[in-house]
Amino acid sequence: MFGLTLFLLAAMPIPQDPGLTARVKKHYSQGAELFRDGNLQAAERELDQVIALAPGIPEPYYLQAKISAAKNRLDRAEELLQTAIRLKPDFVEAHHTLGIVLLQQKRYQLALNSLERATRLRPDYALAHLNMGNAYLGLGRSDRAIESFERALRTQSQEPSTTFLANLKLGMTYYGLKDYARAQIHLEKANALNPQSRELLLALADTYYKMQKAEAAAPHVEQLRRMAEAEPALRVPLGLLLAENGLFAEAAQELVAGKASIPPSFDLMYGLGSVYYHLDRRREAAEALAEAARLKPDEARPHCLLGQIYSEQGELEAIDALYRCVERDPTRDGAWESLAQAVFQLQPSMRSIEIFRPFAQRFPEKPLAHILLGEAFMHNNLMSEALAEFDRVLQLAPRSARALASKGFVLKQLGQPEVAKKVLREALDYDRESLLANLYLADLLGHGEDVPGALALLERIVQSNPNFAEAYVLRGQIYLRSKRLDEAVRDLEKATELRSARSRPHYILGRAYLQQGRKDKGEEELRKFELLKAKESAWEK
Repeated sequence: MFGLTLFLLAAMPIPQDPGLTARVKKHYSQGAELFRDGNLQAAERELDQVIALAPGIPEPYYLQAKISAAKNRLDRAEELLQTAIRLKPDFVEAHHTLGIVLLQQKRYQLALNSLERATRLRPDYALAHLNMGNAYLGLGRSDRAIESFERALRTQSQEPSTTFLANLKLGMTYYGLKDYARAQIHLEKANALNPQSRELLLALADTYYKMQKAEAAAPHVEQLRRMAEAEPALRVPLGLLLAENGLFAEAAQELVAGKASIPPSFDLMYGLGSVYYHLDRRREAAEALAEAARLKPDEARPHCLLGQIYSEQGELEAIDALYRCVERDPTRDGAWESLAQAVFQLQPSMRSIEIFRPFAQRFPEKPLAHILLGEAFMHNNLMSEALAEFDRVLQLAPRSARALASKGFVLKQLGQPEVAKKVLREALDYDRESLLANLYLADLLGHGEDVPGALALLERIVQSNPNFAEAYVLRGQIYLRSKRLDEAVRDLEKATELRSARSRPHYILGRAYLQQGRKDKGEEELRKFELLKAKESAWEK
């Protein structure tokens, strides 16, 4: 709220020079009147006459500055205000308005300096204290902003509009700090003064929701709905508010109505995609998110959510969507993790190295970057390179159970099973629930040395992570080697259900069916294996 609304509320200064001619006073009076009426061009002409006749008085420069600011000619406004202040150093309104002009340019410290001068000259200037709060917010100093807004409320020269704005700014500041109890107090006071403010109604409704007061939020939401009938664009922030608070069906209703009434925007289409996703309407979600990505090509979020949708459906498109996500925002660790899962689960290939090597090069001190590159090497059977990356991680984070688990797997592949077991047990010392450490140690133990121990580790995994397909695949293989065919089929069927787009589980399940003497089922799974393998090979090319 740094705009012209605040400083146009200030009183119009009147020249005090007793030597002014009647002609100068007439031009100034007409210019001021035209300015108040919004006729800026005519006002500017009258004030030009005043400056030509009396260049030594500050007030016409001040009004000219306000006209320039209203036309967004901020450099010109600043120059005129500096002239007015040079002619009259104690010109309070000029210091205040200069602060506003600097606020509009996001020059917060300079704005604060001008506003402080205004309040030193007039300590009860509520509007200047209010704008000092805006400057402090721009500088990221919420505590000082709150002090300034409270000072604006305490001044003796308040107008209802200033009281409303001070309570609104206090409420919005506490709201941004997630101090919803204090936010509620000031937003309710502001609402009593202006119950038609859209920004206020949205923040107040959200505050009630955050405080688990849905009944208190309901009348404000209903008021916003009525307003949206005349202002369809309001359906977008209302829909996003409802979605933020888990009211997805109601959010969808508002956003769909908005889409029917206004041109599509990024916020509308991304919000609709997110809502459809939570309503389990995946196809419509994907369509809305694709449109959001088209409307704002550099934005990562629609690609991230598209990647999540495709990953859940086991579709190879997840890899490209998630790659576009991290390409646009490489700081998203969660998206890198999702990309790694998609690449390694859907289609391990040399492409994973091409994806994760630049990540590790760009963030050399980030353990996750080296973990993902090491896992890419590991999945491409480049074990020495993988080992080097995991050792680098352990230099950065010596207690990383994930790096230790992956290092244990690599050591096993390099023909050092005893060392591998030691490293994997160290990983479990740091994180008993580590999926990878339990999985890799079970794989080592399950080749005859300690089958019960391996099965116990795998049972621990499926109990805590019942959708972890790799545990079912490995346990199915152990059962298959042990000729426990019914149990093998049970686990391998579960694995193919969880990872229907992966070829390998279908191959092992086909073998299990054949060993059971179920030739038709076995051949059917092997045909699925061949089709999926061909699809994976085509995608890799």
